[in-house]
Amino acid sequence: MKRYYKLILIVHILVLMLIGCSKVDGTEITESSNFETTKILTEKEYTPEDTKSKTIQDSTSSTTADEIESEFFQTLEVHFFDVGQGDSILIKNGDYNMLIDGGSEAHGSYKYLQDYNITHLNYVIATHPHEDHIGGLVEIINNIKIDTIIMPNVTHTSVFFDKFLTSVAFSEAQVLQPYAGNSYDIGDAGFTIIAPVSDSYQNLNDYSIVIRLYHGENSFLFTGDIEAISESEIINSKQEISADVLKVAHHGSNTSTTEQFIKVVSPDYAVISCANNNSFGYPHFEVLQRLRANNIDIYRTDMQNSIVISSDGKRLSFNQDPDNMLTADTLYITENGTQTLVQPTNSLPTEPTTTPCEIAPYIGNSNTGKFHHYYCSSVDEMNPNNKVPIFNRNSAINQGYVPCKICNP
Repeated sequence: MKRYYKLILIVHILVLMLIGCSKVDGTEITESSNFETTKILTEKEYTPEDTKSKTIQDSTSSTTADEIESEFFQTLEVHFFDVGQGDSILIKNGDYNMLIDGGSEAHGSYKYLQDYNITHLNYVIATHPHEDHIGGLVEIINNIKIDTIIMPNVTHTSVFFDKFLTSVAFSEAQVLQPYAGNSYDIGDAGFTIIAPVSDSYQNLNDYSIVIRLYHGENSFLFTGDIEAISESEIINSKQEISADVLKVAHHGSNTSTTEQFIKVVSPDYAVISCANNNSFGYPHFEVLQRLRANNIDIYRTDMQNSIVISSDGKRLSFNQDPDNMLTADTLYITENGTQTLVQPTNSLPTEPTTTPCEIAPYIGNSNTGKFHHYYCSSVDEMNPNNKVPIFNRNSAINQGYVPCKICNP
């Protein structure tokens, strides 16, 4: 009988052991199934419904955390450097740095980057191959670590562009072409490529890379030297281009910044980068007039030196007050603490008659890389946008120009 009970006890123990093993195996199968399911859900693209459901399931504490997080942004700074007749813009956001153009070789922005202890650039945007935009980038590329260079797919026959390509080739930077719609992060900010929209243009300026920078509720539109054709393409592309701050295209030339473009961008502020008393007459009066007619505050490097705009994700602050004078003859008259803008009597003056040859003995051609006596017949045939006044022969040689074989300067 004892032997029988022992046998029964042994059988019970064996059964319990088998049941236990079965539960363990079942648990392992369940975990494996859950893992595979999780993997599939992770790899699939969530629809808005998925996201909405996830937010509800995560409870109000998660939603509140997201709302609180959206209230705090690093201070982003946009520096419009005074590089004379050219463009160079530094964007600083915490440990992230980005540079749009570098000014000319003679008036580049490398010294400014040194002043701000910039030793690393996450992005460099070379908007287009004109010397007043890429000439100063050579020194920067040769001396500062750069992760990514974005430049348009277009060539240009000039010694400055050759120098630029050589510096890019010897750098360790990744080189990308701009494609409209592509977006990139820069800390808690980001930017989207807006243009070029087409693959080819007759005018080199229209190849300019245009980007829209966004930081919380604030946005900037940087336009390089685009002209009316590219502006029209951008509008027709139906991309988001509204911005609080507009970097006025082509130094304020009247070939850009059309009324329609201003209306679509709808900026509160505009920044113009150009040299004081430049030979091209930039910014043109018509452009200033269009901006002011749309109640846009104007900032100018030719009148105010470098412009710095800071963003906290909600508000913008400036290092100085706007300069809304329409011409050099426009006056501000203070009466009882208020300022009155006095319009010039000739509301639409003619284009400035001063030409580079009237103020400089030599004229460089930024397109060919040659320099000429101001009276050389080749000067009359130059595109005005390619004329560079040069004040002595050594300066021309040092800048990389070669003498014209016709006038032998």
